[in-house]
Amino acid sequence: MKRILENALKEFNKLPGVNAKVLVVEQDLLKRPRGATIDAIISIEIDGKVIDLPAEIKKELRTAQIPKIIEQAKQNPNLILLTDKYYPNLYKALTDSGVNYADETGRIHLKAKGIRVFKEGTRNLAVTPQGRLNTYTLPALKIIFHLLNKEWNTLGTYRELGDIGNTSLGNVNKIMNKLKDEGFIVSTKNEMKLNKKEKLFEVWVREYNQVMRPKLLVGNYRFSESVNTREWKKLKLKNGNVWGGEPAGAVLTDYLIPQLLTIYTNRDKKDLIKEFKLIPEPTNGQLIVFEIFWTQLTNRITQNEQVAPPMIVYADLLNTNDGRNIETANIIYEKYIKEQLLRFR
Repeated sequence: MKRILENALKEFNKLPGVNAKVLVVEQDLLKRPRGATIDAIISIEIDGKVIDLPAEIKKELRTAQIPKIIEQAKQNPNLILLTDKYYPNLYKALTDSGVNYADETGRIHLKAKGIRVFKEGTRNLAVTPQGRLNTYTLPALKIIFHLLNKEWNTLGTYRELGDIGNTSLGNVNKIMNKLKDEGFIVSTKNEMKLNKKEKLFEVWVREYNQVMRPKLLVGNYRFSESVNTREWKKLKLKNGNVWGGEPAGAVLTDYLIPQLLTIYTNRDKKDLIKEFKLIPEPTNGQLIVFEIFWTQLTNRITQNEQVAPPMIVYADLLNTNDGRNIETANIIYEKYIKEQLLRFR
């Protein structure tokens, strides 16, 4: 983190008329607000104007971290995110939400208290692939999703988990051992329980979007008849179909106008195409369809038969890297997911 901070400030100081320096680093912030994650306070002087900026420093910025950063920036518009390299899709979401950022490549986006600095990076612009730490298999991700959504914190039998993940008892044992090794399951005298549920959820969201979601894809489509996506509510879903992504986000928050429709289904693809008069459109469709993998279609948290579980909707919205969608995901997290993760801690 120290390297990121120093190099980002060097990039500021390369600009004419700019003087950037560190005022306070994390270990000296003795009176930090509860829950704050500020890593430093930096001072930027431009042509005689001085502004102090609380800085959040992230190495290997991940999609799942964006909603919390956006929420921090809403509470403190002067917040600046400092990162190690250029993340084009994630930066777009930050820009859409008005979040300041700078990185070691020299890219700067700052707009605060009359000071504006916008600079393209000059080196190391290509993003290296993010490390796939803690990679989980498809059965493991199904099991983790089930455990995160359970009303009680007990895990159930391995046979039950094998049915959920559609996998063997031997594989369930490997999955559970992996979760134990990574601190996500702890054993008491009589039972095993989930631990660090918020962190496990973050891992699940990342792995769901990278590993599981592509395997659930049924197809991308456009409507054969003229359908305005703004009138998506007129599309009646039959049993076995639920909204995901942007439509589900709109239903759960009333904060979003969907641009791309998402449906999860357990029905035959031919029936779905016939029902909605769909035409395959791999590159620029209006509707993307995924296979339902969970068993309880009426989610006990929302009691809504028309939308996917909140954790699925949250992951879908984060995967778009769109600022408005990420804000919507954060609303869903606060309203539906947070309490579930904090129970039985």
